[in-house]
Amino acid sequence: MHRRPNSPGYFLTDPYLQGWNNAAARILDCRIEQNSAGTGGGAFFFKLGASPTILRTIISNNSAQSGNGGGICAWDSSATIVNTIVAGNTSPGTAGMFYHNCTTQITNSTITANTAGCLEANGKNHVLLNSICWGNGGKEFVFTGGAIAASYSDIQGSYAGTGNINADPVFKGASDFHLTPVSPCREKGSLAGAPLDDVDGEPRPQGNNVDIGADEAPE
Repeated sequence: MHRRPNSPGYFLTDPYLQGWNNAAARILDCRIEQNSAGTGGGAFFFKLGASPTILRTIISNNSAQSGNGGGICAWDSSATIVNTIVAGNTSPGTAGMFYHNCTTQITNSTITANTAGCLEANGKNHVLLNSICWGNGGKEFVFTGGAIAASYSDIQGSYAGTGNINADPVFKGASDFHLTPVSPCREKGSLAGAPLDDVDGEPRPQGNNVDIGADEAPE
């Protein structure tokens, strides 16, 4: 699934996207909004060895009526998420992302304004780099086995790791997750491992170093 940068994008309604049996979906330059699922995965549900790659995509205002993962729910899979915004999703459990027995690599992404938590992991380990986890209604991470190695990220409530900060990212608005000129996330990321562009397809870095989050603010 793909759209050209700065075009309106594809808006998906029920049913949500599913990946099964070693599926390797590549989701690029999309908006996945206002979907609803009965149990987990309002926008995406992956299982049985699926390995999606989600790039420059906005996952917002989706819901799960029960369970976890109003935005993304995955079982026994892996995921690569880059330059993606996961925001405004709802569920009774962890609303941003829920992973059972999965591994994930999340880079330069913004997970915010979800009703309950940024990420819940049940088994295995996860990597978070140059990303924002802020304003998700409580504890950002929940673990039942496994852990997350976070670095150069803005995590509400603080989290141990090289370069991590705990500061309001100062977005432009309640639903505009671009960084303002006074954001503490500007130029606080790591060049190593960072993508060459941001969620809008604009180049990184704009200054001497990359910004934390999906947006690279202009100088």
